[in-house]
Amino acid sequence: MRMKEANYTMEKVNDEYKLKEVVDGVAQFVGDSISSIAQGEIIGGWFNPIEINNINIVGSHIPFRKDVYDCPMRLKKIDSIINYYDEEADFTSLLYNATNIEYIKEIRSSKVYNFTKSFYGCEKIENLPELNFSISWSKTMNFTETFKKCYKLKEVRIKNLKGDTFGKEIIKLDFSDCLELSNESINNIINNISKHTVDNSSYVLVFNNNKENHFVNTYCKILNREDDYLPMEEVSGSTDLAMTLKDYIITEKGIPLLFNEVNSQ
Repeated sequence: MRMKEANYTMEKVNDEYKLKEVVDGVAQFVGDSISSIAQGEIIGGWFNPIEINNINIVGSHIPFRKDVYDCPMRLKKIDSIINYYDEEADFTSLLYNATNIEYIKEIRSSKVYNFTKSFYGCEKIENLPELNFSISWSKTMNFTETFKKCYKLKEVRIKNLKGDTFGKEIIKLDFSDCLELSNESINNIINNISKHTVDNSSYVLVFNNNKENHFVNTYCKILNREDDYLPMEEVSGSTDLAMTLKDYIITEKGIPLLFNEVNSQ
């Protein structure tokens, strides 16, 4: 069965913008209003754009398709804020198979609990905006295949990830497909997961096996043992109380660490 062609435009109605859908000559407004301050530009069509510029993207206004697995997105650039700051949200398959995406301006994710396949297949992305996981202190997170096939990802920063989960299931935060992940990104990731303190499962950190030397041969020193995150800084091996990054994350924080052999072929 062939899906009907639909065209979408933004029209101003009483100082707000509404999404107008036209199917077979029949027009209707869909979704909620968007304030005029959020109005920007979509290049290439609403549901399969090439660029999204200067639009405040919130839950009901994601101008690209989700949960579509048959073909890659055309999307190359999101020069906009993906804003889930004001609501608990689900990022499942947010940019699934967006093989052409190269730039995302900002993601406000402090209330996003589900990152299943959020960036799966983003093969060209090299830098991701900072991801705030503060909701992990009240809800169970899901990181299933979040960074799968992100082969060129070099820079990613996180903050506020609670090291304890709320159940018995193992939850992996897996960067093993990120072949080019920088040492600075690795240090940031392990520095921004709190120590595992309860009987429930902790997160399991997984990196590509080409990063194992960094964990074994790089030393750090804990700056504040009263802080749940045990903040550290990189130091030389001869520094008093220095330890390897591997000992820091496994022994001091109690977070299991694994290494996987993955290539982009």
